[in-house]
Amino acid sequence: MQTGTLKGGLEGAFSAMLFFGISGSYGGSDMMSRAIASGVGGGIISELQGGKFGHGFASAGVGSLAGNFAGKVDQNVGISIKRTVVAALAGGTASAITGGKFGNGALTAAMSQAFGDWAQREMQRARANSDGEWIYPDGGSTDLNDYDTVMTNGILGNREEFVKALNSSATPAAGYFNPSQSFFADLMESFGQKFFGWAGDPLAADFANSMLGVDHPMRIIAHSQGTLSVANAVRHYGMSARGSTFVMKGPALSYYSASRAIQGRGGTMDWRQPYGDIANIYAPSLNPVRWASGFGDIFCGACRHIGNRLP
Repeated sequence: MQTGTLKGGLEGAFSAMLFFGISGSYGGSDMMSRAIASGVGGGIISELQGGKFGHGFASAGVGSLAGNFAGKVDQNVGISIKRTVVAALAGGTASAITGGKFGNGALTAAMSQAFGDWAQREMQRARANSDGEWIYPDGGSTDLNDYDTVMTNGILGNREEFVKALNSSATPAAGYFNPSQSFFADLMESFGQKFFGWAGDPLAADFANSMLGVDHPMRIIAHSQGTLSVANAVRHYGMSARGSTFVMKGPALSYYSASRAIQGRGGTMDWRQPYGDIANIYAPSLNPVRWASGFGDIFCGACRHIGNRLP
């Protein structure tokens, strides 16, 4: 692979993540807040590419404002294309006026708008369909106080498999099931939980509210995305962790982040993140070997991650 190709790929990936993050933080805010944030992102990218911060700031900021005037983000792809084209023209013009190149400004503004709109659509779809469901073992009680163990699943949740996990549990267990919408919708939902849970996490809120009436410590088993739900329930929605044990299987967050949320509030954590689990990529540790080991799981279809699932 050529150095230039690698550099361009890394810059593109960084740009996508940066504008996704901006959209996640400011998608529901006023247009000026998002425009300023987009401008800062554009300026950073311009600097990384050898340009000037001001040119990138002007193109992405003005492009964001213009794109927002072109229509509201929804599931209509035509609206998104229109917003992107308008943003590109406005961003290119702003760049040229401030002494930069029209093409560079147009590209930065178009990327900001396109990635931002895509992120907002996926987040909207995930949040609109993120209603979890409490499921109980066959013939079991529907009162959470009658259980000492609860479970919650990760992305691409299969209800039939989840029910089997509950019924095969060594002790009676209730479960909070997160239905799957699609791979990308689930991934965007988990991304929002991981980086912007403080701005709203319906799954964590529902889980926490359901657990408010429980009067004894619990054993909470969570897999993959489910670890984000339970950690955010404790961190952002006041769910008690005191005395409870959280079994984190294939966690989608770092040990430090989970520990701060759970152990910092009196809970005990049983961390089950083996080498080779793809979740190591998504939840990097200070151990580079552990992080790199996660890439091997890609070639077997996340078989190690799947093998580390519930119960």
